[in-house]
Amino acid sequence: MTEHDNQLSAMLRRAGANAPQSAPPALGEKLKNEFRQHHIRRRRERNARMLLVAACLVVSVMTFLKLRPRPSQRTSNVAAIREPV
Repeated sequence: MTEHDNQLSAMLRRAGANAPQSAPPALGEKLKNEFRQHHIRRRRERNARMLLVAACLVVSVMTFLKLRPRPSQRTSNVAAIREPV
């Protein structure tokens, strides 16, 4: 290391030694609240995604059930094909 780096390291050590060693209680409370809010937001986003997937699944099942041929349609089609023979 150069002399400049040594001086900088020494100054930083002195500044660190003079700094208070604990954070104010208000900072801890603020961090705790932000942590809770962050996880609440993540839970809401996860629940919204799950609801969206469930809604898509319901819509796709409803569409499938609506578009599939019904048994009564199959028999009438078969009867119409067999009549001319």
